[in-house]
Amino acid sequence: MVGFLYALVAILVLLGLAIIVGVVTRPKKPQPAAPKPEKPGPKPVPSIKKSETSPTPVHTSAKPQSTPAKPQPEFGPTNAMMTGIRIGRDALKSVRPDPTNSSREQSRPFKEEPIRRHCEVMAGRVTTVKLPVVKGDYVYGRLLEKDGMEFTWAIVDPKGLGLMERGSQFPAQKFETDVPSATVDWTVPSDGPWFLAFDATGKQYIRDVDVELWRRTM
Repeated sequence: MVGFLYALVAILVLLGLAIIVGVVTRPKKPQPAAPKPEKPGPKPVPSIKKSETSPTPVHTSAKPQSTPAKPQPEFGPTNAMMTGIRIGRDALKSVRPDPTNSSREQSRPFKEEPIRRHCEVMAGRVTTVKLPVVKGDYVYGRLLEKDGMEFTWAIVDPKGLGLMERGSQFPAQKFETDVPSATVDWTVPSDGPWFLAFDATGKQYIRDVDVELWRRTM
């Protein structure tokens, strides 16, 4: 019985030694390679800030200067209106005509009086009609020869009338030669007197000219 115990102890001792030897002689596990250190990149160059000028000291006692008001720009009609570009309301207001002014101009009172004459322009001479007009009057209308014969007419002052009767060059407000009819559109520049003169110098027949004019006085 004693021998059996010794044998069991010896076996246990051998197993323990075998375990110890196995643990000591066991190969070590390979360790992962350490990562290589990255190469340092170029360092950013710090931006050099410009030295700020020292602020101007402000006196608290001084009153702040008021900035002058900017003048409002004047708007006018531009090509943008024709190309379809939108324009602000202020610009449209400046472009649109003032209805009050236009209505005043249209409703401006005036007085019209007819100036109608039948003139027999004698052959070989100058025939005149004194016009009852003053400065600022507007005279319009027509002159018509009944048979379609040509005549010469002019609106002249006394000096021009005298030169016209002598067959000399003369100043005239309106003047046409050898026409069967004429239209008159004339604003009186001064109080005158003024004459409507017909010249039949060198003609053989009488001219029957109807004078149909209107005098507009504002």
